[in-house]
Amino acid sequence: MRAYLDTNIIASIENQDFSLEKIIDIDKKIVKFPYSAAHIQEASNIVGTERIKLRLDIIRQVSKCNYIYEDAETRNMIEVQTDPLEVWDLIHLVPQAKSAINMFTNLFSHDLKNQLLIDLGIEINKINNYTPTEVIDHLNCKIKLFQNTSMIGLVEQAVSFFPNGNSFGLHNRMAAMIEFIDMLGYWRDKQTDKSNTARFWDANHAFYASYCDYFISDDKRNRNKCRVVYEIYGIDTKIYSSNGI
Repeated sequence: MRAYLDTNIIASIENQDFSLEKIIDIDKKIVKFPYSAAHIQEASNIVGTERIKLRLDIIRQVSKCNYIYEDAETRNMIEVQTDPLEVWDLIHLVPQAKSAINMFTNLFSHDLKNQLLIDLGIEINKINNYTPTEVIDHLNCKIKLFQNTSMIGLVEQAVSFFPNGNSFGLHNRMAAMIEFIDMLGYWRDKQTDKSNTARFWDANHAFYASYCDYFISDDKRNRNKCRVVYEIYGIDTKIYSSNGI
């Protein structure tokens, strides 16, 4: 079995807060911990050459160089043996284009998001206690009061706004859905200038994790939003914290 580790788990192992054995205790059948370009891109935000080198070393040790990526043509997930430093060099040799969905999410101001909750009559304290299925049903009902559609319908409308929308795969759709769920108040992130970017990386990890048996994250807000997104798109990946919760 494969477990995909969120960056906060990688950082905790790096800081020696706990070892990889703690994750293996969740399921003794876990034998692989693949990494993705999202891990490497987030490492680019680390200040200091030595700290970056340490992060790449930790990723190398944990993953044993098992690297997963999506084939652009077939949309299949590929797993290969690639050193994290090679991915680092590739990322910095060919600048990554910013996702259209990422740009779309930044169009909504914090004030507009807050007004949306008021207009839809969504009570955050209530929906945060709902199961993923209940969240989906509740939010779809609220949306239907204003438009005869669902969350998936609104995401598909958003995708259609872009000239190359027909080429968008699950990756961008999941990014849009996580942003949309957050915008509707479910386990909403603290609103800062960096929260949209952070959520974009959360969505990247959620996407790559969807091809593994487990997604391990110590970000409670992200875990809850991802459970809803996985329910919407029929993804069977199990989501846990490092404590197996």
